[in-house]
Amino acid sequence: MNSIYSKYKNNQKILNNLVLISIITFFVQYVLKGGWQHHPDSYDYIQGVSAVLHGYDWYDSAVALRPGFVYLSLPFTIFLDHENSLGLQNFLLYLAIGPLMFFYTKKIVSDDKLSYYSAVFLVTSFPIMYWGLSILNDMGSWFFFLLSSYVV
Repeated sequence: MNSIYSKYKNNQKILNNLVLISIITFFVQYVLKGGWQHHPDSYDYIQGVSAVLHGYDWYDSAVALRPGFVYLSLPFTIFLDHENSLGLQNFLLYLAIGPLMFFYTKKIVSDDKLSYYSAVFLVTSFPIMYWGLSILNDMGSWFFFLLSSYVV
């Protein structure tokens, strides 16, 4: 735990900037799109949360191999509806993926400036903005892929 704190303390200004850029980018997109963006399979995930909460039999071939998105959003359903609990989960992962990309790139190239710009490029890229900040499981997939790459 001390290592995490020391990494944060040594890069505090950069990490705060990344989170601020992520928050501003998110709110601009959220306002311009009029809320959470939906895609054809977004409703499968919303229905999945409802089915799990109410104990219904539920099987959807589109979600069967990706149930983590549904189950990880369940704690947020205590104070949010199903759609917003899925969106909040994506938003939190979106806030975390920028600093994670910074540390991953820094581990490879040992350059703060390049690491910072790679993280900014990631959080403002089209795939992150279009699919990651939607009611889809893509943000979680990208985050955990990057996390596993960083840890190994």
